[in-house]
Amino acid sequence: MPNYYPMMVNLTGRRCLVVGGGRVAERKVALLIECGASVELSAPPRPRSWRRWRPLAPSAWRSGRCDPPIFPGRFLVFVATDDPE
Repeated sequence: MPNYYPMMVNLTGRRCLVVGGGRVAERKVALLIECGASVELSAPPRPRSWRRWRPLAPSAWRSGRCDPPIFPGRFLVFVATDDPE
């Protein structure tokens, strides 16, 4: 069975969600913004680096628990947290 993952996808204007506020989440957000995605971040608390990202793209941030109901309508979701819940 093939082991595919790397994706070549046009993310321009696509709604993408990153869950987490650590270094891995930072890298995901930065790359998504660079690719033109409309990025949302779910991370309690808001990471300091978020201030740097805000001017780069029309993005949103939400605080609190990330539950599956926030997933619909997102083209791509990255869960980049070490919190097992």
